[in-house]
Amino acid sequence: MYKSKIKLKHIFYFNYYILLAELMLNNIKFLELPLKYLSYISIISLFFYIIIHRDYDKKTFLKLLLCTLLVIMVTFVSKNKQLFKLFTLLIAFKDINFDEFLSKDFKYRIFLLIVVIFSNFFGLSTNYIKYRLDGSVRYSLGFSHPNILGLHTIILCLEYIYINRNREKKRLSLFIVSIATFLFNIFITDSRICIIVSALSLLYLCIKKKQLEKIYKIIPFFIKNIYTILFIIVFILAINYSESNRLISKINELSSARLLCAKYYLKNSNIYALFGNYISRLQDLNNPMFLPLDIGYLHLLIRYGLIITVLMLYMYYKALKYLFNNKNYELISIMVLFASYSTMEANAMIGIFNPFLMLLSVFFYEVKDKAIIKEKRNL
Repeated sequence: MYKSKIKLKHIFYFNYYILLAELMLNNIKFLELPLKYLSYISIISLFFYIIIHRDYDKKTFLKLLLCTLLVIMVTFVSKNKQLFKLFTLLIAFKDINFDEFLSKDFKYRIFLLIVVIFSNFFGLSTNYIKYRLDGSVRYSLGFSHPNILGLHTIILCLEYIYINRNREKKRLSLFIVSIATFLFNIFITDSRICIIVSALSLLYLCIKKKQLEKIYKIIPFFIKNIYTILFIIVFILAINYSESNRLISKINELSSARLLCAKYYLKNSNIYALFGNYISRLQDLNNPMFLPLDIGYLHLLIRYGLIITVLMLYMYYKALKYLFNNKNYELISIMVLFASYSTMEANAMIGIFNPFLMLLSVFFYEVKDKAIIKEKRNL
C-alpha cells in the first residue's frame, strides 16, 4: 500500500512538472506548441490520478464534485484555463507532503529559470525591454514581462527561506539570497512590488520567531482574513477613483495607473456575474486600447466571477486558520507577503505560478486525512 502511494506521487509530480514547464518556457517559440499539447495530456492524466484516490468521504467527494463543475463552468465562460489547472492540482494534492513538494519545486524552478535565461542569450526567446518615464530600463531576460521574471525570483527566494528555516548554519545564506533577490529586482526587473516583497522578506528574517508569534497573536482575525480585507480595500479604492481625489490619484500614480485600469473594467464588466466574464482586451496585447487588469483581487472578481471570488477568499481564510492551528508562523508570513503582492499583480493569486497556493488544498482535505503541511509538528 505504501509503495503504491509513492508510485502515485510520481504521477502527480511528473504532470506538475509538465504544467510548470509550459508556464515558464512558453516564450521559447519552438517549445510553445509541444508543451501546450503535453499540458492537455497532463490534465487528463491528473484526472485519472484523482479518480484512483477513491478513499474520499462523502463530504470531501461532494466538495470535489461541486468545485469541479463550478470551475468547468467558469473556464467555459471566461475562456481561460489557469483556474482550471490550479483546481486540478489542488484536488490532486491529496497525500502530497507540502515540505517535500516545495523542495522539489525549488530545484525544478531553478532549472527552468536557467533554461529561460540561457535561451534568451542564444536568441531562442525574446528579452522584452520596458522603459519607465524616469528613463529606467527593465528586462524580462526571456520571460513575457519583467514582472513575471520578478515573481519567479520572489518565489525562489521565499521557497529557499522556508526550506531552510530551521537550519541555523544556513542563516547567513538566507540573508544573502534575500539581498540578492532585492538587488536583482532593483537593477534588472525594476518591479516595484517585487522590490517591496523582497524588502519585507529581509525584515521577516530580522524578526525572531517568538516575536513573530507575539505579533500574530495580537491580530489573528486581521491575518486570517487579510485576503478578504485587502479585496475590500482595493475594490473601494478602484470604484472611487477619480482625478479629483488627491489621495486615490496618488495611489494610482504609484501603482502605475492600476486603479484607473481597474475602474474601467469595474464600469464596463458585469461585476455581479456569477461565473465570470470573457475579457477580450486581456487577451490582445497588440490592441492600442489595451488596459491591463493587474490587481489580483479585482482580476479574480471580474474574470472568474462572484462565486469563485467568495470561494477562493474563503479558501485563503481556511488555509491561514489551518496554519494558525499548527503554529506555522513561517508559512503565515509568506501567505501575508503574497496577499500584499496581489494588490498589484494577479499571477501569484491565480494559476500555478505560485507553489504556495497548494496550501489551499486544506479546503478539500482535513488534517485527519494526512496533513497537507506536515503530519504532526512538534513545536
